[in-house]
Amino acid sequence: ESSRFVFLCYLFQPHFNQHKPNHLRLYYQQFGDKCVVEDSTPVYLIRIEKIVADEKNRVQAFLNNTTEVKLSNVLDAVLIESKLQQLLEKEGSGLRVLLQNDRLEDIARMFQLFNRLKNGIGVNLMADLFREHIIKLGNDIATERKYKLDVLSASASSGPSSSSTTKESSKDKESK
Repeated sequence: ESSRFVFLCYLFQPHFNQHKPNHLRLYYQQFGDKCVVEDSTPVYLIRIEKIVADEKNRVQAFLNNTTEVKLSNVLDAVLIESKLQQLLEKEGSGLRVLLQNDRLEDIARMFQLFNRLKNGIGVNLMADLFREHIIKLGNDIATERKYKLDVLSASASSGPSSSSTTKESSKDKESK
């Protein structure tokens, strides 16, 4: 039975090699459109990571190696590149939220998947958001420090001489 299956795969391999990427493009486009809306960014990335590995294993087991490159390009374009902005900016689970919550494993997974894209488009967008995050953290720290210094300097300037003035004002009001 298994030898029959292998023979059929060999017989139809040229057909699969030619048409599989096109059929999978449509399937995964619909799948990705649904999941990117329903799933959080980390859950979506885990799904994509699994799909990429599963498809690679299927191609290696049953199809010509040239199909792997074509299929990989389809998966990257449909499941990652077309969803970049949505994944990076998704409310509640985009890159900013992952950075704020130190979700390093999810950030690493995002980097690995985005790094598959040509011309570094995915990792460049990640780097831009990371830069913004670091600048915001620095500004927040500077603002908080300035506020604390202002409070300290205000309390120091209203020190003992100010409290004696307040006491004198209170005595003046009582005598009137």
